Amino acid sequence: MTTLQNLRNEVRAKPALGIGLGLIALLALAYAYGFVNQARNNSAQAYLEDVAELQKIKLLAQQKDWPQRAKAAQALQSGLQAAIPRSDSIGLAQATQAAWLRSAILPFAPRVNVVMGQPTKVDGLAGYWKVPADINAQVNAARAVQILQRVEGTTNLMYVQSLRIVNTASPGLQMSVVAYYRIVRGAERQNGA
Repeated sequence: MTTLQNLRNEVRAKPALGIGLGLIALLALAYAYGFVNQARNNSAQAYLEDVAELQKIKLLAQQKDWPQRAKAAQALQSGLQAAIPRSDSIGLAQATQAAWLRSAILPFAPRVNVVMGQPTKVDGLAGYWKVPADINAQVNAARAVQILQRVEGTTNLMYVQSLRIVNTASPGLQMSVVAYYRIVRGAERQNGA
């Protein structure tokens, strides 16, 4: 007798064993159906996402103004590059920034304190640094606004991070600014980088 015949004989002799094997087979089929159904659903979802992505690409490809957009983006990038001063080192960048701030503010505030902060690298742009500075000056509100206009009027890429103008018996200005610098070493500078 073969093993299969022995199993048949056991199942005939013990009906509970037959029911148990039938339930196991039914559970295995249900599990297999669930697995196949989930795989089909995942495949259908991936197909729908791919169709939607393809539709987006087709719509974008039909637009005629891509060359103009590319030129505008290049002009914007060139403008930003021109607004970021170059320096040989981060220390020179800090010194240049401190000197510019003092010279820009001194006509409006004879007593000014400029404290340079810790420079940080710009994420994703090698060689670019943020150079922060805190400015404190004893000036009235009108002079504080003139200082703000002078700082915002610079052609270098710089922004005012915080500003506080006090207009009391002891008026003053507290301002934090962040300037951007590109650190270019000697060989890069000679190559026009």
